[in-house]
Parts: sequence; C-alpha cells; structure tokens
Amino acid sequence: MQLTRSDVVGQLQQDDRADDARRAETELPESFDVENPPALLAELGIDAKQLLGSIGSGTGEAADDLPA
Repeated sequence: MQLTRSDVVGQLQQDDRADDARRAETELPESFDVENPPALLAELGIDAKQLLGSIGSGTGEAADDLPA
C-alpha cells in the first residue's frame, strides 16, 4: 500500500504541526510504500500504517476525496 507526501503533510497540518509539515513537504518522496517508509516519518512520530488506516476509515482529511 502506498501513501503520498500530501497524506503526511495534511495530517501534520491537521495536527497544527506547521514546521514538521514544511519539513515533510521538502524531504519526503512523492509517494512511498507503508511497509518501507522513509526514516523521516519515524523522526516526525508518524506511523505509516496507522495513517493509512485513518485515511481509509474516513478519519483523515484525504478520505474526504473518496467516493461514498
């Protein structure tokens, strides 16, 4: 399963972590596999699998774009 940079940036912005969001925007690749996430996610305290789950369950901002 894949996550995108914008998924991570959106979550950080939602959590009012603007500095971390800017860092993620500049340092993360456009997309990455949740089974092998970039080390930066751990530094930012983001669990890729948990974020993917929140997006898929409709609790993340990115889920707003999914059809009902």
